Amino acid sequence: MKSPSTEHIHNRALGWEKLNRQSWTRANDTISFVEEGQQWDPMVVKSRESDRKETLTFNLLHKHLRAIQAKGKNIELTLNLNATNDAWREKVEETNSFRMLLRHIMLNSEHLRAFEKSLETVYAYGQSVLFINVVRENEETLNTIPVIQSLDDPSKAFFDPKAPSPTKHDGRYCGIKIEMDKKMLVELYPSLKRANDLVDKNTIIDYWYKETRAAKFCKLVGGEYKREDLLEDDDVKASNGDEKQGSYTVIRYIRILNDRKKPLEVAQDWPGEGLPMVYNYGLTSWTAEGSQSFPFAWHMMDAQMLHNYIGSQLATMVKNVTSDKWLFTSSHVRTPRAQEYAKNINQLDGGMVFDDDPSGAQVRRETAAPVAPGLAQLYEVSKQEIEDVAGAFMGSQGAEVKATSGVALDKMFNRMDILQNNVIQAHIHTIDVVGSIIRKMIPRIYTENRTIVVGTPNGESAALVINQVLSTAMVKNNIKDIDSNFHYSISAGISSDLQKQNTLSYLNQLYAAAPQSIPLTIDLYAKMLDTPYSEELGRRFAGMVDPTLQKFSQGQISQQQFQMYQQQQKQQQQQQQQQMASQNPQAQMMQAKTQESVSNAQTAQYKAQTERYKEMQAASSTQAQTQLSQSEMLSKNYNDEQTRQLEEFKVHMQRADDLTKVYGQ
Repeated sequence: MKSPSTEHIHNRALGWEKLNRQSWTRANDTISFVEEGQQWDPMVVKSRESDRKETLTFNLLHKHLRAIQAKGKNIELTLNLNATNDAWREKVEETNSFRMLLRHIMLNSEHLRAFEKSLETVYAYGQSVLFINVVRENEETLNTIPVIQSLDDPSKAFFDPKAPSPTKHDGRYCGIKIEMDKKMLVELYPSLKRANDLVDKNTIIDYWYKETRAAKFCKLVGGEYKREDLLEDDDVKASNGDEKQGSYTVIRYIRILNDRKKPLEVAQDWPGEGLPMVYNYGLTSWTAEGSQSFPFAWHMMDAQMLHNYIGSQLATMVKNVTSDKWLFTSSHVRTPRAQEYAKNINQLDGGMVFDDDPSGAQVRRETAAPVAPGLAQLYEVSKQEIEDVAGAFMGSQGAEVKATSGVALDKMFNRMDILQNNVIQAHIHTIDVVGSIIRKMIPRIYTENRTIVVGTPNGESAALVINQVLSTAMVKNNIKDIDSNFHYSISAGISSDLQKQNTLSYLNQLYAAAPQSIPLTIDLYAKMLDTPYSEELGRRFAGMVDPTLQKFSQGQISQQQFQMYQQQQKQQQQQQQQQMASQNPQAQMMQAKTQESVSNAQTAQYKAQTERYKEMQAASSTQAQTQLSQSEMLSKNYNDEQTRQLEEFKVHMQRADDLTKVYGQ
């Protein structure tokens, strides 16, 4: 199929730009407003200065936006890996190897930072773009690895507007515009050194598009049809040799420069089944005319401007209240001495002599009006409006987390307003799509035998060998097995700090209800503690826990293997006891005496507890009787006091009747 022309690619980039031009202008205005504090119109500032009015900026948006961004970072991503068949569910070692490998590829520190940066860009622009690039692992080999990047400026990317998904990953094409100066361009492509069409700022476009190809599909013994060029040695064709013609889609990549008709890099296949760019739609809405993205702070700018105006008016009035006003005529201040008096009249004490006015007008002193209380109330209302729209809940940010369940934690996160929820949901959706794209790329990138250093569940590092050919011709940790035998995805949850607090709360409840569970989980409890020594404490306690139980809890062995281990341990203990008893009759007698002693001790302990319980009941009964007597005494005293007050009331009423009769006569 013929590659797309330079003009065709430029037109598609321009089409996306037209749809989003208004959104990007809005984003730049919002960034200037929030980050640079340009929250007053220059003409308004000039007018207020001439009227000697204050022009202040109370940039609450900047503070709230940082708080909201911090809450967004409380999301913690988890890799979920599940075998799709029973055979692989029992292969615990291989499953754990794949899990560590995928976590290393998809959720390493650089990729997590790219996800955070993407979220920050959404808050600023209302949208962002994640790009899955393929780069060389190092200079020593030609091995490549997938790298997730977040574009600094989403306006440099373009997508297919007709793509069904809001992430645009299922469109027909996507691309990135790169601005590059002449010097850097020549360093990258020495063949352009003699080119005479280069300018100071050149535009490179990296363009990916889908191409459909015809192929032959062969029927296998299992009934499925597989592409002929993908058949492997262990694939067995059906006896009837049934074949069908079909098609498949590949991703092609091409790079163009400026308006050159000839591409800078010719079209080539891209290692993946999906487009490598994902649109984080954040706060984007689609209409018949196109899309509109709104930065997070855009919805609060009006409230912020109102807050600035009211605060400035208050400041102006407060300044005016602190000093009295004096009214002069030009005749009063004819001499330099009078002019000096007039300038500093509120700072001078004693008498001041001004020049006479021919009309007889006198210097008049006026006291400024007090600050209107309604204006101060309006100031607080505008401030509250910003906080309500932001969903910042500043008053509860430093509060201790008391949630004790996953449901409660979910509710705590949902306290944020609808804008924040939309941003987070779109962000999680975008990351999940990125994960699905990388999943398709992994079998095409990791094709050779490699040793990769990965992180283990206990926080340590381990060397993992993939695609290792054994002496039996079997392949250990074969990457192809991941795609065909496992389902995996990325999910989002609460932050690790909140998880620790939640886990500690669960364990405390468990220990109160079942103290016998403490030795089984004390190492986990220690690791959850907020102390510099939590890891060391956890390791020390872990030495007291059955190693096989630890392996089972971490998924390193299956439940069936753990149950077999428990049965073996029980059988070994029984055999040891029988062997000791048969070899030494005295030991058997001693064991019987020991059991009898234990039984007697338990009986004595039970009797002691029973007697103690009876004593507590008796004491409780005595205490209750004493409380009852005290209650009866208090009741008697209360009744006596009521009787006395009633008699006094009767005496007062009799006196009132006597006085009424006297004055009535």
